[in-house]
Amino acid sequence: MVILPAVSHVMKRVEGEGRAANLATYGNPDLKLADGVVAAIAAFMSDPETKAQR
Repeated sequence: MVILPAVSHVMKRVEGEGRAANLATYGNPDLKLADGVVAAIAAFMSDPETKAQR
């Protein structure tokens, strides 16, 4: 399991607290994926244990 602080379920960094800050990340195409997201997904996909579960 990887926990990325201040990262929403849409894998973007959330600036601020609360629902409004989180919703602001949904429709903003200018926001890049949060730091660490790509590395975490790559590590998950290359792990032999997770490949066996797919």
